[in-house]
Amino acid sequence: MRHRKKFRRLSRFASSRKALLKNMAIALLREEKIITTLAKAKEVRPIIDKLINLGKQNDLTSKRFAFKVVQDRTMVEKLFKDIAPRFKDRNSGYTRIVHYRPRRGDGALLAILELTVQKPKEKKKLAPQRGKKAVPEVKEKEERLEKVIAEPEAEVKKEVLPEEKTAPPVKEEREEIKQEEKPVPPPKREKPKSFLEGIRGLFKRKKDRQE
Repeated sequence: MRHRKKFRRLSRFASSRKALLKNMAIALLREEKIITTLAKAKEVRPIIDKLINLGKQNDLTSKRFAFKVVQDRTMVEKLFKDIAPRFKDRNSGYTRIVHYRPRRGDGALLAILELTVQKPKEKKKLAPQRGKKAVPEVKEKEERLEKVIAEPEAEVKKEVLPEEKTAPPVKEEREEIKQEEKPVPPPKREKPKSFLEGIRGLFKRKKDRQE
């Protein structure tokens, strides 16, 4: 029986329990939705409700009380400027607990703790698609077509004919260059008629080299 037991200990000492609830409150203010056990969600819920009531007052003393609990200046600014103004028309019901599923391992019941009024998500603006740069050849063709449409046929023919001159023959020049670059083969030596003549020829070459 839970007679004269005001809160859940969560199997922790006082200091660690206080730090746990503070970190969970900061996480909820930052993300606006967290997944935790059902017991922890029920313990954090009244703390968040009190902080939002302080944010609705929006004076110096309420900011000091909120900083005493949260101990994070960025979260205090978000609480007073962003979160608290959403609940101007409400006196309670700032948070919602939704049962989620049992946790793997120990089977503890999980729950989703979230703010009832969340900030609308901003739609991402797609960057404008940049057109591909026109190739210079394509630009020239487009300009010619515009000239054909704008000017009469006689004037266009005079301008188009000199551009479409046949190119000089390149194959003949290439063949002449190849013929000039061909290496000249060395003179062929006559084969000796017999074995002795071949040996004599070798001795003659050696003498010519020595001289």
